[in-house]
Amino acid sequence: MPLDITNLMQGDIILVRNFDVVGNDMPGFFNHATIYSEDGILEAQMKPIGEVIKSPINEFGQRYEKYVVMRYDLAEGKEIVNQADKLIGQKYGMISSLLFNFRIRNRLNCVSMVRLSYKRATGIDFEWVIPDDIYKDLRLTLIREM
Repeated sequence: MPLDITNLMQGDIILVRNFDVVGNDMPGFFNHATIYSEDGILEAQMKPIGEVIKSPINEFGQRYEKYVVMRYDLAEGKEIVNQADKLIGQKYGMISSLLFNFRIRNRLNCVSMVRLSYKRATGIDFEWVIPDDIYKDLRLTLIREM
């Protein structure tokens, strides 16, 4: 399904259900978290890349059948994107969101990439561990559900 970017803002979080397309068996309904940027989708990919990348918006939208867009209204979206851009090329690590508080940040998974970008931009550690934590966070507004 093409990703509808109408009314999306930089720094919005896109959560997707990838139906095990890439071998992801994370708990919860949503199993991938990304950050929207006007020039691509920032994400930590387990396969085939194994690092934080910026995916073309059209290519990203073709990979997923189900997605939601979440927004933290008090955040400066451009700064979130700037912080996420600094993470491009960082290696992937499956359990990195669990180890986040121990400052083991040499590897990032999708949630820890979003979490670290938001922490650096807002000064708040949202303490998300899995994508469903982001979806359930009452500080965020649901913008779109497809």
